[in-house]
This record gives sequence, structure tokens and C-alpha cells, in this order.
Amino acid sequence: MKHQCKITVIDSVVFSELQEKYLADPKVGACPLFKVGDTFLLEGYNF
Repeated sequence: MKHQCKITVIDSVVFSELQEKYLADPKVGACPLFKVGDTFLLEGYNF
């Protein structure tokens, strides 16, 4: 059976304490790739 899943970015949050702990550049800030309102449609079989 074919399925669809729509993903919508509803918020953008920066967790500074996690960035400092896990990222090579802890001052990078928010993700530059995804903006609030962006949507993605995934289609496939047996997700």
C-alpha cells in the first residue's frame, strides 16, 4: 500500500547547551536549511 506523510516545520528552536556539547562549531545558531512554514511530502511503500 502506498503511503504519504506531510511534514511541516512549525517552529525553530536553538538549544545552546546541546550545541555546545555536540557540535564542532557551537556558535552556529539555528539551522539555515529549514524555515518555519516549509513543507515536505514523503511518498513510499511500507514506511
